[in-house]
Amino acid sequence: MAQSNDTKTTLPKRPRSTGGFIALPAIFFVFSAAYVLLFVAGPAEPSPTIFLFDFIYLVIFPGYVLAGFLVDPRRLALAAVVSLTLGAALFYVVLVLSTFLPFGAASAAWLVPILTAFAVAARVIASRRRGDRKQELIGAEPAGARTSLILVLLLAACAALILSVGDPLLYTSDSADHIAYIRAVAREGETFPDRFLYAEGGRLTADIRKGLAHSMWGTLSAIRGNLEIVPLWKYISLVTTLWILGALYLAGVMLTRRPAIGLVAVILFVLFYHSGLCGYQLILNAYGFPSGRFHYLVFISMLPLVPGEQRQHGNENQVMESAAGEA
Repeated sequence: MAQSNDTKTTLPKRPRSTGGFIALPAIFFVFSAAYVLLFVAGPAEPSPTIFLFDFIYLVIFPGYVLAGFLVDPRRLALAAVVSLTLGAALFYVVLVLSTFLPFGAASAAWLVPILTAFAVAARVIASRRRGDRKQELIGAEPAGARTSLILVLLLAACAALILSVGDPLLYTSDSADHIAYIRAVAREGETFPDRFLYAEGGRLTADIRKGLAHSMWGTLSAIRGNLEIVPLWKYISLVTTLWILGALYLAGVMLTRRPAIGLVAVILFVLFYHSGLCGYQLILNAYGFPSGRFHYLVFISMLPLVPGEQRQHGNENQVMESAAGEA
């Protein structure tokens, strides 16, 4: 009887030790200390570096902590996309809750770290109970070295292009409108500013192009007292673009179980979507709709994990382990 060529590769089991229990709280402590020291140092000139640090501390790291309940952190593509998704979702929830708090959107500056501390404690407790018997809800095998290298080089090239070119702020684009709205969030400290361009019409003239993504960027900017959004605009596009490309790669892998398909999807998106490199689609991703595009790509990539889809493939455990093959 012929032997199947399909072999299942798995990550080696992690040894059971106390190192993992200490590492996560230690990282959180270091991040928190730096975060507080920046406040003690007082207001400074608008800095993209500090802005990105706050984004990592208040969005990516909380998402990474939560993602640890679902995925293996060593599966980088899957862990990165899930971390960004959960981190943004947590920040959005805090922003909505802040509308009922006296400090408004600024509450996220202290409420998110508190929630992250509870999540870190929960991770440590869960790790101690499960030990090396941890089972992931979303599985994915690590990508091959060649696929990973090509993907990293492509993402690096896109990042260099965005940072070198930036948004030209054309008068025919909506960039100035979005920048003004984000600045309104930073200035007013409200998740949904009442007074913007169409205050007279109330909710009847609410702009569906603007939402929680704008509120997140405005809040992150206002944490340090910065109301100037233009210097940060291309960095918002940078984060959102890498976000979308990562989600697109993951969707291709999860739906087809072939990392090459995910990589081809990213290449086609960069070269041809909205005129490709001849257009402005990479440097205009700071808008609200691209943020929505990321979330629905993540939603699509999770469809193979729906119970009905698992039954269709005939073996629930096999689908859970290999639906995201080599992500």
